[in-house]
Amino acid sequence: LDSPDDAVEDVEGEAAAPPEPPPPPGAGFNEAVKEVWVDGVFLFSLVWSVGCTGPREARAAFDQFLRGVVVGVFDDDYKLVVDASMAVQLHCPMVPDDGGTNVYDWMFDVDAGADAKWRRWVDTLPATRIPPGARFNDIIVPTLDSARYTFALDTAIKNGYPVLLVGPTGTGKSVYINNHLVRGLPSESYLPIFVTLSARTSANMVQEQVDGRLDKRRKGVYGPPMGKKAIVFVDDLNMPTKEVYGAQPPIEL
Repeated sequence: LDSPDDAVEDVEGEAAAPPEPPPPPGAGFNEAVKEVWVDGVFLFSLVWSVGCTGPREARAAFDQFLRGVVVGVFDDDYKLVVDASMAVQLHCPMVPDDGGTNVYDWMFDVDAGADAKWRRWVDTLPATRIPPGARFNDIIVPTLDSARYTFALDTAIKNGYPVLLVGPTGTGKSVYINNHLVRGLPSESYLPIFVTLSARTSANMVQEQVDGRLDKRRKGVYGPPMGKKAIVFVDDLNMPTKEVYGAQPPIEL
């Protein structure tokens, strides 16, 4: 060092150096494990994207169709858009069909790391512990559906994707979401905000409910406490009354 200024510049240079990026997922896996992961994650994602858009009655048909595609058996009504010689060669075992189960009863357990494999959803359910004196309305018993939808919800939240959960009335949608936002996420990292719409809910009422849970940073700028992410859960999205020309300001907001 030739002068104090050189020392300052050296320290500043070290402080400004970006941290080492984390290793990419699967960096410690060998090629065989990576191939199993890619195939397993692809099949699992296919089931819960393309395969979950139809009614419940269509799931058995999709299960049979997917299993046929994997082994190269197609119905006469379908045509391959690639050469028939390009057979599917999975490095990951196909989703099991033990005990009459279908592809919707299994998840690809990536948490097992290099030992990732298919695992039944029911085997992921936590033990049910009902506290003494609990009210009937407060008791939530884990089920196959709660495991599947909570997994999808948790994955979307932690990766920053919005979620729209649809389904018939009284099937537990709000219960699953409320339970996960309150009990399933670390409170030091997330701030859940609950908004329930009704036929009389106005856009101003929605804004007041959201702003009331946020901190005012400066004029016109609101946000969750520093270090937290706000998650806004809007329940009964279909309830606001339409205006004369079909607008629904609470939903538009």
